[in-house]
Amino acid sequence: MKATVYLLGAGASHGYYKSKANVHPPLAKNYFSTFYNLLISGDLEVKIGFIANYIRDTRGILPVEQPLKFNEDIESIFAEIDRKLRASFDRTKKRKKGDVVDSFSYMKAYDQFVFWFAHVLNEIQNGDICPIYKSLVNNSNKADTFITFNWDTLLDRALFASGKWFPDDGYNIDFTGLLEKTWREPVKRKSKNKLLKLHGSTNWFGPYMTRHLQTGEQKFVSDPDNVYNQWCLIDGSLWFDTYKDRWRPDYEPFSYYFTPNDPITGLPLMPVIVPPSATKDFSVYKELFEPVWSEAESKLAKTSRLVIAGYSFPLTDTHAFKLLKCFLNSGGKTIEIIDLYPEEIGKKIEPYLGKNDCKVILHKKTLAEYLEIGAIKFKAEESALFKSNLEWLELAQEIDEKKSAMLDILWLASIHDKKLDIVTSDKKKYLNCRLDKEFMLHLLGAFHSANTINYRLLNIPFKPKKGKQIKLALENIDKLDVVE
Repeated sequence: MKATVYLLGAGASHGYYKSKANVHPPLAKNYFSTFYNLLISGDLEVKIGFIANYIRDTRGILPVEQPLKFNEDIESIFAEIDRKLRASFDRTKKRKKGDVVDSFSYMKAYDQFVFWFAHVLNEIQNGDICPIYKSLVNNSNKADTFITFNWDTLLDRALFASGKWFPDDGYNIDFTGLLEKTWREPVKRKSKNKLLKLHGSTNWFGPYMTRHLQTGEQKFVSDPDNVYNQWCLIDGSLWFDTYKDRWRPDYEPFSYYFTPNDPITGLPLMPVIVPPSATKDFSVYKELFEPVWSEAESKLAKTSRLVIAGYSFPLTDTHAFKLLKCFLNSGGKTIEIIDLYPEEIGKKIEPYLGKNDCKVILHKKTLAEYLEIGAIKFKAEESALFKSNLEWLELAQEIDEKKSAMLDILWLASIHDKKLDIVTSDKKKYLNCRLDKEFMLHLLGAFHSANTINYRLLNIPFKPKKGKQIKLALENIDKLDVVE
């Protein structure tokens, strides 16, 4: 059986049209506009303040104007921030106060980018299984390998649904644990295919990593015994512990709203993705990426057929050209390029062909057309940032007058940090309580989902006088008094 290696880029996922968000996965050139077409662009829990401030300071565009006036290539803007961040930590010059301020701003923008990438993709990949990838999986055989530069989990889910692939061994990663409704240890599996994600994945997690403000050294926010733990999310549909309780319902397998906390330490985790910059650093999660890249090189060296779909071979991806050399280690090989502009990609790889007996076939098609699904009709973009939320209005109408008055008190107490006396419907009393400061943020941040708002109202966290946290549902609270 002849094996095929499929090498996939963002263009392969771009045709996905089953998202609940009614938005297609972005390309580098429309990442910003795609975000502003998602309802989470108005969500208080999606932190992009330092990104917006950077654009304001360098482009002169106010944050309120950016949804309409800013849409630069995501790779160029991130690479710019990454370059300035590295330069701000140049140890050959004496650090001044202004350098520290700049370093902090660039560092926060960098960190926000990582979570922001995950936010955008999670919202879009949250939908039915991708028909394009489902067809690709069905047309493949057990000897085939999928190599992708994409962070999204659309292909992962299609493979998992086929019953022939499992995250336990299918990524070629030895995970510490996997979240499949609850955390579990990996089990022995025999996936028929490998899915090698060379730039990471939104559902892979490692210890939270940032930089030391003075030295610029990359540091893990975890104890030394757990910095090499690697985690994976399969199904987060049941509540799991997150930073400031940012879990939300209504997410399909392989997608989620916010990253889980480390189930061992309880500390925040972050998505393991290699952001788009000229200097791609794989060393931070070296133990995770080394076996993935090694397996990719091995599979390419052994196969005789390489199918490239939706990947344009950016000149900054020098490591991708090294993979191409692995494939071209002998003659008698075939490369098929699936793209609307395959000639441009053909020109980029031509210098690497040399005198090898390699046949190059160009398919001027999308991946969907190549698989004979037909052309994808892209949906018209409609900005979601300032949409009225009909779900919230419907929910507000359902809240009776008594509950509405209680909700007003909760909002007031949350904003002004007021103490509360609470009497529940079963006549229990809780005196001098404080409302969790995240409550108001959660409620307003979840404005686009009636299910999420209901979840928050049925799980209101308080701290009574003795300091023990309790959770009370709004429907069980009979009386609230604000203690001045």
